[in-house]
Amino acid sequence: MMVMVLERVNCDQHGRVKVRTTEEEKARIEKERQEKVKRKENELDTELLELTGKVLMSNPDINTLWNIRREIFLHIRKDYSEVELTKMYDDELSITEYCLKKNPKSYCAWHQRMWVLTTRSDPDWKNELDLCNTYLKLDERNFHTWNYRRFVVSQCKPPLQDEFDYTTEKLLDNFSNYSAWHYRSKMLLHLYPDVEGGRPIQDIHHKHELKMVINAAFTDPDDTSAWFYQRWLLGAVKTSINLVACAVTESKITVAFSKPVPLGYVQSSTQIFINNNVLNAEWISCCGYQYDSLWILKQKVDLIGGMDIKILILRNNKLNTLKGFPNINLEKLDIQGNDEINVDEVEQFKQDHKFVTIF
Repeated sequence: MMVMVLERVNCDQHGRVKVRTTEEEKARIEKERQEKVKRKENELDTELLELTGKVLMSNPDINTLWNIRREIFLHIRKDYSEVELTKMYDDELSITEYCLKKNPKSYCAWHQRMWVLTTRSDPDWKNELDLCNTYLKLDERNFHTWNYRRFVVSQCKPPLQDEFDYTTEKLLDNFSNYSAWHYRSKMLLHLYPDVEGGRPIQDIHHKHELKMVINAAFTDPDDTSAWFYQRWLLGAVKTSINLVACAVTESKITVAFSKPVPLGYVQSSTQIFINNNVLNAEWISCCGYQYDSLWILKQKVDLIGGMDIKILILRNNKLNTLKGFPNINLEKLDIQGNDEINVDEVEQFKQDHKFVTIF
């Protein structure tokens, strides 16, 4: 005969199981309660720093507590000397480092470290690079550390070639490293740009990178990180900037480029002449973007039939002239220069960008 023994479970009036709390748990709850009370009463002081620090060293992913700590630093820094603040910032970095040892992928701890270094007056960027080296030895694929490394590099600006060589070293240790491939692609554009156009990097380095991908594929053909990098190498082709359409109305002149360009490019490469006089007016993005394919020149003087309108375009170091008058068809523009506007390309561009020519 089998006897089943049922243990009685105590529940509260709402049917929830009562869980016995340890003394440590009670202490933790009490600390959190004190923090809430102090913040509510705007008691932003070093005591609250100590309270939040103890909780965060147990769980570094409580973003609210990191926010409280930043509020405290901003609130009390006017009352401390530079030496005292330096000591407090050093202690904060020590806390974040302790938290990162507990969880190297803590978004909150990495962000707090960034905040401290950009807030204090004497950041030690070399120490931060060394810290990145240490964590990437433990886990070379930790993208949190790679992101932080790019941040540090953007601040201290070490030789870019050194950083590039570092990615080579890490990839040779383990090709399966999305972050290292990505970081490498960003540096290639600055180290070995293709000044002749075509691909974004010089041909000799382009071939070298493809060889690295082949080595990675032979090492682990099922790993996708190198294949993604290969797709970027083969697909990253520079497209030339061309003027593909121009619309002239009484109140404005609209030009369309083959790819989005910034205001500075339009101002430096495009000039409008009316009856051989330069038209000084403001270029405005059609969509209000910093980079746009369509730019509008709003002039104060209305354009009328019979005016001699010329648009000078500096493209690929060649000066091209478009001549025309209001109320003409785009196909009848007389183009002088080595390049010609392809009417089919213009029409396709209009369809792709919903460009309506208003003559």
